[in-house]
Amino acid sequence: MGIATNGFNPFGNMSLSYSMWPVVLVPYNLPPWKCMKDPYFMMSLLILGPKAPGRDIDVYLRQLIEELKELWVDGVHTYDIARGERFRLHAAVIWSINDFPTLGNLSGWRTKGYKVCIVCNENTSSQLLRSKICYMGHRRFLSPDHRWRRSKQFDGKREIRSLSKLYSGDEIHEQQSHVNDVHFWKNILSVDRGRKRKHSPGASNWNTGKSKDTDTARLDLADMNIRKELHLQPHGDRYLKPQACYTLTLNERRQFCQFLKSVKFLDGYARIRPFLHQDVCAALVELSCFFQQLCARTLSVNGLNRLEQDIVLILCKLEMVFPPIFFDIMVQLAVHLLLEAKLGGPVGYQWMYPIERFLGKLKKYVRNKARLEGSIAEGYLMNTLHVDKCNDTTKELYFLSCGPDFRVKFYNNCIVNGVCFHNNDQSHYRVTQNCGVMVPVEHDGDPIDFYGELSGVLELNYVNGFRVMLFKCNWFDTDAKKKRIQKDYHLTCINVGKLWYENDPFILAIQA
Repeated sequence: MGIATNGFNPFGNMSLSYSMWPVVLVPYNLPPWKCMKDPYFMMSLLILGPKAPGRDIDVYLRQLIEELKELWVDGVHTYDIARGERFRLHAAVIWSINDFPTLGNLSGWRTKGYKVCIVCNENTSSQLLRSKICYMGHRRFLSPDHRWRRSKQFDGKREIRSLSKLYSGDEIHEQQSHVNDVHFWKNILSVDRGRKRKHSPGASNWNTGKSKDTDTARLDLADMNIRKELHLQPHGDRYLKPQACYTLTLNERRQFCQFLKSVKFLDGYARIRPFLHQDVCAALVELSCFFQQLCARTLSVNGLNRLEQDIVLILCKLEMVFPPIFFDIMVQLAVHLLLEAKLGGPVGYQWMYPIERFLGKLKKYVRNKARLEGSIAEGYLMNTLHVDKCNDTTKELYFLSCGPDFRVKFYNNCIVNGVCFHNNDQSHYRVTQNCGVMVPVEHDGDPIDFYGELSGVLELNYVNGFRVMLFKCNWFDTDAKKKRIQKDYHLTCINVGKLWYENDPFILAIQA
């Protein structure tokens, strides 16, 4: 099986900082058309928000890791329904599925700094620019006699380095043996808050959409003494920025956007070609073809060996066109995708797309924004029990977990438990008042009565004709400490001048 995790914002509003982390197990002992489908994903853990666990994710994963060790070493007795016999089942996690920032949390490898590439390890090719670190130097993956190694138009130097070696498991284990100060608990004590784990000598790098064609990027070219035609040109007390071959004029951008609106067939290359320089267009098209072949359903070793040579040439062509600031670590990682394909097979079993769709499904389980993780856990379990046709779930409960129709009906009155309720608007035009609502509840064993007035009646419709009636109420502040509620003989007097729980106005109609 594989283990996958990523953080997501269940509110759907990215301006609100909230991150919860489901941990999903993907079983691969299934047909290829089933193993990456969400009905077969197993959400084994749900790490609470609102903050991401970061490097402390090992604290949350500890129990899961212990169970996985038990499955690997001892196994569990399992019944084979096809053969009608019991056997001992063993399981192994062969890889993790995650984006690159999450890789730093799961593996303990730092994803920032000079030694970012977990494959190149100590031999990561990096260079400090004026504003950030770039990762160029793709020529070292070329053959020693390639003519581009002697050229200075890439970074102003000749490339004499040999191909970076591939570290073995024993060498990586030796690096990790130097990691110390590892504690499997969160730093929750006041003396430890905000304290970062120290980096040990000899531990290597282990630990447990904007435009990039800026003025600084042009100054980087001048520092490296390459592409003099793109350097900033002094013009009086100002500087002029020459247009690069990869940029479009305002008129070309308008024509390109107009072209995008009309794209309906597969002649895109022929129509986009006039907008781009020949070198830019060739490199981008070759890069697109590379990913198209890499993501094919069937891969061959010979084809991967050929792509391994092609991607180096493609990245070198990009180095001759785009500024150094363009080359972050995500560009360099394309070189190592072929090694992962050789080890793991077709990339469809290892990429994040099915996991991201699964996270989108979990987000839809949120019914109570005050109890986000509880909503997701209950919705996931209810859906699982329904698929397994378990007796612990009912049709009504499953219909509720699927969520209501977004088309909500509103009413001014409702008869519940033999009582006719009117909303507060209708009470203004009547001699009698029938909008008062009281809900008795218990908190820590103590009875508490909530008082309010009905402002509206909502009808939520679910699948198969199932429906739920909700009351939307204005709740009066009846805090006994503030003396906003008093018992006067047999009457209950409430100060209606102040409201509370304005963000939680709904109750079930049968609760009133």
